[in-house]
Amino acid sequence: MRLASAGWAVAFRRGAITMPGMKIVVDSNIPYAREALGGVAEVVVPKANELSPQELRDCDVLLCRSTRKVDASLLDGTAVRFVATATIGFDHVDLEYLQRRGIGFASAPGSNANSVSEYLTSAHFVLAEEQGRRLREMSIGVVGVGNVGSRVAAKAEALGMTVLRNDPPLRRKTGDERFRPLGELMDCDVITFHVPLVKEGEDPTYHMASAELLARLRGLPVAAAGVLVARSLVAVRHRAAPVRIVLPVPVADVRAVEVVVAVDVDVDVVPS
Repeated sequence: MRLASAGWAVAFRRGAITMPGMKIVVDSNIPYAREALGGVAEVVVPKANELSPQELRDCDVLLCRSTRKVDASLLDGTAVRFVATATIGFDHVDLEYLQRRGIGFASAPGSNANSVSEYLTSAHFVLAEEQGRRLREMSIGVVGVGNVGSRVAAKAEALGMTVLRNDPPLRRKTGDERFRPLGELMDCDVITFHVPLVKEGEDPTYHMASAELLARLRGLPVAAAGVLVARSLVAVRHRAAPVRIVLPVPVADVRAVEVVVAVDVDVDVVPS
């Protein structure tokens, strides 16, 4: 969703707006903010977990990640005119509230797609080495074939892996039979999720990686990526073989991952 001031956002990114009195508050999990924006306006980077309405009282722009809920409790009584999240998903942002207040908004779909796909590719090599196998002997199921998933699939195919794709919206839109039902991916050596967090509608993804789904997998590792798994995973506590979860998430989300993943599940957490 893009709100009415998308044009303002474009002008801001291109440096067309350089207001000496502008104040930008940036989440501390976004690196190099002062170097990138210092020539545009005053840049303030609060310490981790210290972002508060007081910090934003005279702020014009808020740049955030998914580590803080952006809603009335944070923005009421502030001068914020524009919010941008350095993430693909924006379920941590109350878009209806922003719209009522006339606050502009932008997210960053695809901005780190290649980095995530490269990270997952490196995870494939690690898994293959641990199992004493070659990648061309392994299969991968890609759930969600968008900005990230399409790159993961392309890299896997280039390495000789057998790739199965699942993306119901794309299947309906294109009629392409390469997009298979989710059940057909259960025998893959690796399953990776790259979907938006959707709780309602025809294709909900909330709790997609449920205990029931993980219980259906054969006893080989699962590589799971993205906001969906970091926030929604229900871990399996009783399995004959371990499930390994690979989660590229912001450092501040590690605590949340530890809460939703059982202690008997092998978890690799890498900052995104």
